[in-house]
Amino acid sequence: MKRKLLKQMLNEWRSNVWIVLELVIVVLVLQLIFAILYCIFEMRRPALDTDISDIYVAEVSTLDKDCEGYVPYDSVHSYATDFEMLVTKLRSNPNVEKIGYGTGNTAPYHYSFQGMTISLPGDSSEFLVNKRSMSPEMLEVFGIRGVRGETPAQLAEMMRKGYILLSEAEEDFDPEAPKAADMAGRDVEMKEEGEPKTYHVGAVVQGMRRNDYEPAYYGTCYAPLSPDEAWTIAVRVKPGMGHRFVESLTVADQQAGNLYLTNLTSLADQRDTSQMQMRQTISGITVCALFVLVMIFLGFLGTFWFRTQQRVPEIAIRKVNGASNRDIYMRFFAEGLVLLGIAAVLTLPLTVWIVMNLSDILQMPFPTSTIVVAVVFAIVLLALLIVAGIYAPARKAAAVNAAEALKDM
Repeated sequence: MKRKLLKQMLNEWRSNVWIVLELVIVVLVLQLIFAILYCIFEMRRPALDTDISDIYVAEVSTLDKDCEGYVPYDSVHSYATDFEMLVTKLRSNPNVEKIGYGTGNTAPYHYSFQGMTISLPGDSSEFLVNKRSMSPEMLEVFGIRGVRGETPAQLAEMMRKGYILLSEAEEDFDPEAPKAADMAGRDVEMKEEGEPKTYHVGAVVQGMRRNDYEPAYYGTCYAPLSPDEAWTIAVRVKPGMGHRFVESLTVADQQAGNLYLTNLTSLADQRDTSQMQMRQTISGITVCALFVLVMIFLGFLGTFWFRTQQRVPEIAIRKVNGASNRDIYMRFFAEGLVLLGIAAVLTLPLTVWIVMNLSDILQMPFPTSTIVVAVVFAIVLLALLIVAGIYAPARKAAAVNAAEALKDM
């Protein structure tokens, strides 16, 4: 009666085939879920390398010409003068530490993309950037630093001289393309509306993502901007003074001439709103993973509970022949883990193929480490669940009274 485990499993191949097929599906689903979750959390990084809890952003709107109080612009009164007056009002607020202005994509968590190509004179290879036009003070609002230790104030002085600042891309799609480091301290050409314009690159600095979950596939170009082109304002308030700043603003503080502020919100709230769908997606994927794990636990619990009832006489004979409770446990655990190992081997090629295709479909990088982590984590977690699901039936089987089990044989 001391049959070898593998021989016994071969004799029960019909039932084992169904279990393996079930495990193949479960292992494949879990590996894909873990691969996606791992990639998401591996990519996750704040869009700005600074604390954004004290940063507030707002848009600047213009009164309609038919509105009461609208004053036509002339050679003296212009959009720029109204804008400067509005900024001065905000700057005088005692809760404000620094204020800057820019365009729509100046701040992160805004999905507009102003793609530009930059190249060295006489060089056909191009460096793709997301151009973020802003006032020099915006660098201090966002806490942008240079890779060689330049402070935000030093970088702001470079921008006041008309220099642009570049950051490296996170993904190196074109090894032959120039890098931001190659352009530091040199004149470059940027194609704007089809016409090349010459700029001087002041320094290589920290980049800015559009959100926390999207790598910067391109570099960032911080470029100087005049007030008459700006329509976004960003304010860094003194630490912990955000609510007091918002409450202190009057209607007069938020209006100057024909201009007025709209959509004033903290950058942290803007981040949470813009990334709500991503968080819901992560929650949904996690719930699916938990559901699959519970189902596999209950499935193995039921399957091995039924099997142990059929093997009571066999277990009794093993105990009569000297098998310990530990031997009974290990035999059942080994059977479940062997079935899991077979399923894992069968799913590995399919997992690799699907993950490689997901990289193109989801526009997410899936490095080799992702597949390794997903496979290992799924197998280890399933192994623990299988052992947990088998433990109760195995314990009950090991506790059988050999005399009682064999009296009817």
